[in-house]
Amino acid sequence: MPVVPPWIELPDPDVLESFRGKAHAERAKIVSDAHRAARTMIESQLRFQHPDWDEAQIHKELLKRLIGGAA
Repeated sequence: MPVVPPWIELPDPDVLESFRGKAHAERAKIVSDAHRAARTMIESQLRFQHPDWDEAQIHKELLKRLIGGAA
């Protein structure tokens, strides 16, 4: 197993294996769908936990969480 910095996550070997047999378009769709699902779940959680937040606050926190707080 390669040594990587602690903030880099390596994909699961089973996921990598399943991607090997797929066309580039199929891989892109899977990644896009996963991103959309994560975004929807995080946004829903934020709206539930912070009903007083406006759209700008929701969007700012959503982006922060999606990119790991690097913003």
